[in-house]
Amino acid sequence: MLRKARWRYVQSISVHKEYAPHQEERRLLMNNNRCVICGDIIPEGLQVCPLCTHDIPPEMRSYRQLVFICSPFHSENQSKQDENIENAKAYCRLACERGYLPFAPHLFFPQFLNDHISAERHIGIEMGKQLMLKCSEIWICGEEITSGMQEEILFASYNKIKQKHIKK
Repeated sequence: MLRKARWRYVQSISVHKEYAPHQEERRLLMNNNRCVICGDIIPEGLQVCPLCTHDIPPEMRSYRQLVFICSPFHSENQSKQDENIENAKAYCRLACERGYLPFAPHLFFPQFLNDHISAERHIGIEMGKQLMLKCSEIWICGEEITSGMQEEILFASYNKIKQKHIKK
């Protein structure tokens, strides 16, 4: 009896592997994102397909594309960290004024995670990267690239997320 059950399990695995689509195709097939205007399937992180985006004047758009704000945050010097926070707020404001929905994890996660504890800092960076997958773009802000920013930029490159450099 055990032998038959094991054989059925092995058969089901081999059949599944034969018919399983490529990883990228599977991700696209499972995507339930649809354009809010025409209903076409679109990449995750977008709310409107590119064809519909061009048809609507910017002032009439009621949706906002989600953008990931990547800017310096961590510093041992408290005054420098306060300056980084103000800069991140300014970048978020700029994104908002340009019609985007900004997400800056380094402004949100320190509300409940301590950036000076390396384990909690790592958790915050990992959670930010998970949310980055929902964003249509990553904005790399400022002249300085910190280690945390470098990690986020590499993650965005690996996942083919559009990058835009914003100078101060």
